[in-house]
Amino acid sequence: MLTRRERADQLRPFVVAGVCSPSMANNPARAAVVGAGVLGSRIAAKLVSCGIDTTVVTRTPPARRTEDLLRGARLVVADVTEAGFLPALLHGVHTIVFAAGGLLPAESEERPLDAVGLELAPLLKTLEAAHTGGCEKFVFISSGGAGYGKPLSNPIPETHPTNPINVYGIAKLTAERFVAMHAHLHGQTSLILRCSNVYSEDQPVERRQGAVTVFLRNVLNGEPITLFGDGSVVRDYIYVEDVAEVVSLLFASPQEDPLAVLNVGSGAGTSLKELVQTIEQVSGRGALIHYCEARGFDIPEVVLDVSRCRAATGFAPMGLDQGLELMLSALGVSPGIARSASRIDG
Repeated sequence: MLTRRERADQLRPFVVAGVCSPSMANNPARAAVVGAGVLGSRIAAKLVSCGIDTTVVTRTPPARRTEDLLRGARLVVADVTEAGFLPALLHGVHTIVFAAGGLLPAESEERPLDAVGLELAPLLKTLEAAHTGGCEKFVFISSGGAGYGKPLSNPIPETHPTNPINVYGIAKLTAERFVAMHAHLHGQTSLILRCSNVYSEDQPVERRQGAVTVFLRNVLNGEPITLFGDGSVVRDYIYVEDVAEVVSLLFASPQEDPLAVLNVGSGAGTSLKELVQTIEQVSGRGALIHYCEARGFDIPEVVLDVSRCRAATGFAPMGLDQGLELMLSALGVSPGIARSASRIDG
């Protein structure tokens, strides 16, 4: 049994990388990104490329690819819920981006208590430290689909009622409420970004995370794709780099209201069947499709209204085909050229 001191020593943060470019030294703005998953790592890398002095806090040591991606940022490995270092680390930071991931939607349904704890405990600790450290802006990466529940109409604006129908959505919406509470109590400028279905070549396929990533890997590996129902379920897909671009554009943008909510997505709906067809066209390979009975909990259509985000940033996200081409390039596969002997292991 470890003593409290021994446990604290184990949890003491350690810096893995901390090389800053000359442009950082001349930029007074400082950022901290909590979470080094698919979204957090890309957001941090984008901020670094913009010359922003960036610190990344993650509870687990990142994979080599992620560590390479974060070169130029200070990478701190520690659990923000158990270590007392956070207030000092965040002191003087201009903007905090909270992108720490919890459980996936399916996992959340199986483990609701864990889902709520993993979502809220790190967030509350970070919010407290942000207030103590005098952080000027707090950005929370939320869900643009699960939080709204069954839409009354599509595309869904930010003013749409929030009526989540699953544990994942309830946890995300509860987290948003805590961010809003801190904005109200402490006058801290806060921004909630409700992201649609983000896809990236870095998503762990073994967790079945992300239809775009799973379907693409299956096609490249010659493995069947499972479609529930007739494949007519429609979702809004956005490439991870576009989300990072939006965050970087909003980093120093003036914000009139202490609390703002923005949808971040493509604004275009794509059915699962259309997604498979686009993957076939871009990859040059045919898909094996296994149809199963429709699932009662699948919402037929979820597409975000992103007009407010475009007005705030002037940014228009790339199309699905372009995002898929970037994924193939990252995986070392030439778009549109069939190579039947090739296999990409996820």
